[in-house]
Amino acid sequence: MQILINLDANHPTFPPGTLDSRSRSLMNTYIKERFFDSIMYQEAAQRDFAAWLENHHETSQASAQGKRKEIRNIRSAAEKGVNTTTLLNEMERLHFDARNNVPDKQINFGLSHLIDTDFLARMAKQAGNPDVPITQRRGLMLFGATLMVGIRTSEWTTARLISDNPPVLPGETSAYPILVIQTAKTRKADPEPRYLILEGFDRGALGMIEACIDMTASMTNGHLGQLVSWECGKPC
Repeated sequence: MQILINLDANHPTFPPGTLDSRSRSLMNTYIKERFFDSIMYQEAAQRDFAAWLENHHETSQASAQGKRKEIRNIRSAAEKGVNTTTLLNEMERLHFDARNNVPDKQINFGLSHLIDTDFLARMAKQAGNPDVPITQRRGLMLFGATLMVGIRTSEWTTARLISDNPPVLPGETSAYPILVIQTAKTRKADPEPRYLILEGFDRGALGMIEACIDMTASMTNGHLGQLVSWECGKPC
C-alpha cells in the first residue's frame, strides 16, 4: 500500500471541534498501530516531525534535561533504524541547538560535520611536517580546533578546558569534558561565560584543543588573525 501524506497543517481532515476527544484518540491509535512505520519511513515525514518537535519544545513546560533526553532517545533509534538518515541528521541538529548556546550554531553545526577522520589525518600530517613553516602548522591546528568547537578565533585566549573530573552541568545526566568560553561579542558589560559540552570528543581531539589553548594564551588578536589567514605558508 502506498500512503500519500499531506504535511500542510493548515488544512486538517478534521478541523478543531469536529471530533470529540474519544473519537480522535481512537483514530490516533489506529494510525499508530497500522501506519506509523510506513509514515516515518518517508524522508518528508521525518523532516516534518523534526520541525514539529522543535516547535513543540519551544512551548513545552518540560525541563531542558527532559527535552534533550527526548531528542537523544529519538536520535539513538534513528541510528539503528532503516532509511532514517534524515531523521538522524535532524535530531543531531536539534541536539546541538538544545545543548550549546553558541552564535551561528547552525553554521557551526554544518562546519563540524566537514571534519572527518581523513580530514584530521591530512591536517595532522601537515601540522607534523617539519618542512611546513611553523606559522602554517599552528594555523592548521587552530583552524581545525576552531571548526570542532565552533567558537570565534578571538575567543581562544579566554578558553579553559575542564577534562579531568568535570562537573555534571545542570540539565545533564552525565559528566563530559567542558570548554569554558568568554564570549567576544555581547552587549553586556560583564557577560557570563559559555559552557560547551564536548561529548564524543576523544583524547586526541581534547589534546588538540588543549594545545590550542596553550598556544593562544599570550597571543594578540592580530597574531591570531595572521595564523588563520595563512594558506600553504603564504598570507591569503
